[in-house]
Amino acid sequence: MNIAYLSTFPPYRGGIAQFNETLSDQFRALGHGVEKITFKRQYPGLLFPGKSQYLEGWETRQWEAHRWLDTIHPLSWWATARAIVRLRPDVLFMRYWIPFLAPSQGTVAWWLRRKQIPSVAIADNVIPHERRPGDRALTRFFLRRLAGAVVMSETVEAQLQSIAPRLPYRLIPHPVYTHFPPPMPRDKARQALGLPMDARVLLFTGFIRKYKGLDLLIEALTELPPNYHLLIGGEVYGDAEEYSRLIERLQVGERVHPRFHFLSDAEMAQFWSAADVAVLPYRHATQSGVLALAYHYEVPVVVTPVGDLPATVRRFGIGRVAAEVSAPAIAAAVRALETDAVETYQKNLRNAREALSWPRFAAEVTDFLKAVVGEKALT
Repeated sequence: MNIAYLSTFPPYRGGIAQFNETLSDQFRALGHGVEKITFKRQYPGLLFPGKSQYLEGWETRQWEAHRWLDTIHPLSWWATARAIVRLRPDVLFMRYWIPFLAPSQGTVAWWLRRKQIPSVAIADNVIPHERRPGDRALTRFFLRRLAGAVVMSETVEAQLQSIAPRLPYRLIPHPVYTHFPPPMPRDKARQALGLPMDARVLLFTGFIRKYKGLDLLIEALTELPPNYHLLIGGEVYGDAEEYSRLIERLQVGERVHPRFHFLSDAEMAQFWSAADVAVLPYRHATQSGVLALAYHYEVPVVVTPVGDLPATVRRFGIGRVAAEVSAPAIAAAVRALETDAVETYQKNLRNAREALSWPRFAAEVTDFLKAVVGEKALT
């Protein structure tokens, strides 16, 4: 099967780009042809909340993906669609995580449908975390141009069924990240990061957005003993000073270690190796790539009761679920986890890692793609 894969790829940075790179390699390992297509412009600079959309030093390196699609230039949508048709794929495969992508990717899918080439997308979110007027209409526009969808959580599955009940889909859980470096000795990681050797270190990592509840975790630290420290790693989408002011107001500056920048893979290994517990204090969520990192580094987690996070944590036995989305509940769950056996969590995390392997994920996705390609009447 020949797959045209349209989404974010390096030189763009972030978990979705890394995910796409790994999945395309897995498709090839299964014997499928893959042509990677990415954005000439992913987001306009004025709309992008972070510091950079690109990997460091990207201008001087060669990248495999064709940089064709400009999300705000309609002429590029048609040009991209025609270029994909010339590749003669059996299917167009995409990722959908924000309604901003709907006009450009939906138009490409519409044009390919006219050429009898079906389109399938992984829907990371159907209803976005940060909602705006018109989101549902844009998502409906996009979904109506698909022949099928893949979802990675029951929460997104329910969202998909509410907006596009007739669209064929497959639920396949998020796989474990494997491209990050292996763990390093804890003492070495803590020394490099300037952390106390005898502290109990909580970790918050990933892009920092309001819905992820970092403020709740900082507040929770005030209800924990002095030996608890909080390590923060990630670029802030918004105002980083908001968190700095909160840390100062709560007088926990000596126990909070913020690195408000995008973490390299090497830094990610340091941060996770230094941690005792990863905390996901989200106000709302579907699934999270942070859990995939927890499996990789065998670090137990504390999550809030939102989206599929509680079901995943309980299914694999990899941590604790807070009673509610609040600082006191998060602190209580963190304290409860301290009394649990670390060895049990490590064993469960290893078992989860095996169950959520990339080969398994890629094989299930390609089975679904083959079913869609064999049912072109759907398009």
